[in-house]
Amino acid sequence: MVDNDIATNRMRGNKSYARRIGRSLTTYQRQLADTVLSELDALYHLNNCKTFGKLALEIGFGNGSNLLKLAQTHKDVTFIGCEPFINGVAKLLKQIVEEGIKNIRIHADDIKILLAKIKRKKIFEDIYILFPDPWPKKRHDKRRLITQEFIELLISFLKDNGQISVATDDKGYASWIKKELGKSESSVTVEYKLVENSTIACGESSIICGKFFMTKYAKRGISNGQDIHVFFIRKLRCSD
Repeated sequence: MVDNDIATNRMRGNKSYARRIGRSLTTYQRQLADTVLSELDALYHLNNCKTFGKLALEIGFGNGSNLLKLAQTHKDVTFIGCEPFINGVAKLLKQIVEEGIKNIRIHADDIKILLAKIKRKKIFEDIYILFPDPWPKKRHDKRRLITQEFIELLISFLKDNGQISVATDDKGYASWIKKELGKSESSVTVEYKLVENSTIACGESSIICGKFFMTKYAKRGISNGQDIHVFFIRKLRCSD
């Protein structure tokens, strides 16, 4: 059974600092975790399917709002969602079941664990990292997800001409990301876009930069008057 204790303890020993659990899961959420989550296991799909079509990955999907809309919009793509926060996973499972979504697979754990166990490289057409925790205090720099090393790792899982989309509403984190991307030795292009607060529509179906949908954290930043900083990292050729 996937219960609160397992959700809290399953991640010991990794370097992710994401919160694992908030409120206790409802009975229905536990039932979904027990019955549906294993059926949608991302690692099994990636390592055991002999052939599959287009693949995309979202790292830290939160409550799953962007992932769900992407899956509904691009039904020819299988979306791999990675999220260690079990409450967000449970919410997405409920939506998947109720709306009959067939093209989402879930890794309810740390992204680095998933990447370490995938047997193949160069498999994703798109990777999304939307509004990761900025960890604004200087002493928390080591907790930031976006580093040169992590981006290089992700690039090795991109197909040629594949793209990583990163978004943040934190100006300090945006400067950090620019610096880390500047260290990259891979064959990539980096496009930066500043989306000014006054130009952003906050509707549920609003699309940012024509690439991804509005998220809970994007709305929070916009409501606080923040701009959105978006980075598109495109792989030009083999950069393993």
